[in-house]
Amino acid sequence: MAQIVFIRHGNSVWSKEKRFNGWDDIPLDENTIDRLKFVGSKLLNDLYKFDVLITSYLQRSIISGWEVLENMNLLWTDEIRDWRLNPRHYGVLQGLTLEEAVAQYGQEKIDELQNSFSERPPLVNESDERNPKNSYRYSKCKDINTLGESIEDVEQRIVNFFQEVCLPLLEDDKRILISIHEDTFRVLIKYINNLSPEDAMQEHIDVDVPVALEYNKETNKIEKRLI
Repeated sequence: MAQIVFIRHGNSVWSKEKRFNGWDDIPLDENTIDRLKFVGSKLLNDLYKFDVLITSYLQRSIISGWEVLENMNLLWTDEIRDWRLNPRHYGVLQGLTLEEAVAQYGQEKIDELQNSFSERPPLVNESDERNPKNSYRYSKCKDINTLGESIEDVEQRIVNFFQEVCLPLLEDDKRILISIHEDTFRVLIKYINNLSPEDAMQEHIDVDVPVALEYNKETNKIEKRLI
């Protein structure tokens, strides 16, 4: 049966410092590598196989996928990178610690940004290096137009990604591994399970616990379960 298995990327070095990562390409914390190897061994022991690995454009997603596949002896697996899998762009908050963000914008504003589905962060300006249009990495990605995003903004690009990339693979009976960020996981599950924004914000994926979606072509239904 066609399926998608989601793994959450390992924690970055900024995560330990409680900094807003967003689209900044921050390396993995070395202490998280063992957790990813554990996930790979777990999937191997459960006899999972994959036809394709899909990641965002950020190394914490890419390398996490590689670590899992290496421990499954599947490092040769085909890969797709898609910028639409990137996490929420946190605007000017990217690079700030939580404490610094609260000092500048107030606790109430930061709480609202972290818990709201529709609230956008303060945006970066057009010339800022955090504007993806100023990065060679995204120079071939013509549809990018973000200076900071709400979760609702993320949902729009993720739904397009799922319909254009994932569904054709599932219909072709492919087994997909996605190394995902928590923001994008939430909105994908919202779309697939038709959740309310409030319920979507409660969705969570842990590094140690992959999530499987099994696709039944006959019924066109997708079922979610933890691994």
